[in-house]
Amino acid sequence: MKRNYCEVKYVSNDLSSLKDPPGKLFTTNTEPSFSLAEGMGLTEGTQGEDCTFTIITMDSQSRKTYSEIDRVDVDIQSLQAGTALKANVTDTGDGCYKVSYKPEAAGEFNVLITVAREAIKGSPFQLKVKERKLKGRKKEERAESTDQQQLSPIHNQTECCRCLNLNKDAVYPSRCGHYFCKRCRNIFEKVRICPVCEQVCAFQGNQPTGHMTCRTDSEHSLPGYEDCGTIIIGFNFDRGIQGPEHPNPGVPYWCSYYTAYLPYNPAGQELCHLLTRAFDERLIFTIGEENTIVWNGIELKTSHSGGPAKCGYPDPGYLDRLKSQLAEKGITRMHKATNLWAID
Repeated sequence: MKRNYCEVKYVSNDLSSLKDPPGKLFTTNTEPSFSLAEGMGLTEGTQGEDCTFTIITMDSQSRKTYSEIDRVDVDIQSLQAGTALKANVTDTGDGCYKVSYKPEAAGEFNVLITVAREAIKGSPFQLKVKERKLKGRKKEERAESTDQQQLSPIHNQTECCRCLNLNKDAVYPSRCGHYFCKRCRNIFEKVRICPVCEQVCAFQGNQPTGHMTCRTDSEHSLPGYEDCGTIIIGFNFDRGIQGPEHPNPGVPYWCSYYTAYLPYNPAGQELCHLLTRAFDERLIFTIGEENTIVWNGIELKTSHSGGPAKCGYPDPGYLDRLKSQLAEKGITRMHKATNLWAID
């Protein structure tokens, strides 16, 4: 029976290590995307009070499971201050993990929960901590302190090469190194010709800095692709500050983690390659109006099952649809010598 390396832990017979019994083999059936979190403290909290919620590890059949090697991490980040809130995770030994934290300040937080470094179902979560009621001068001082923590927007110092930013819009870089505002970009994006240097080029996206990982799972298949394994793609973004090309320059955006799935067959492998190139071109994600990282016209399957309504499989037309969406972004298999905006 084959197992992914990350699912197995072997403890040698070296008796100098007393943490685990010698010669013991640990395995796990935990599937991060099926695992879940519940409890009021996951989405609501009160300043200065103890808050709790529970994480439950599940297998691919949505049954609670437990393994000693499951790594459960909780990252709670303040959107206002950009700082981390300490969270204590207690392993109860039965597939349930008790999480407790005590917020010292009110505001909005991003809760990222991962198992084996993959996001669980629904992660990241949005947490709102309400302010503890204060009286008189203390409340006024707290409000003043909160106002001082707000970040001031940065000003756009880069001019559009065509209109010199007469409309004072954000500018976007092209692959040839020139900048254009959104209105001018829409004009030249259709013909793929830079008006300055006349090179054939695509405009880069405004996807935040992040990391993309790929791995395969030969033990589990996707509905509709039972004859092959699964490609598991992870997209990880840390929190940051929006730039001039984003909706709210100078304002923080949330950290995010997404897991996407493709069939491990030739078509899926090709699409994984195209997605890698699209990610490098900053085209898959963007920042939405609510300061969160969202899809940018490229559809991802973030669930194993449930069909299109739940961003899952089966969905017979998905692979062709994804390929068309990537082509609309300039990501195709055309040769670079013919089109500088395409990929091999």
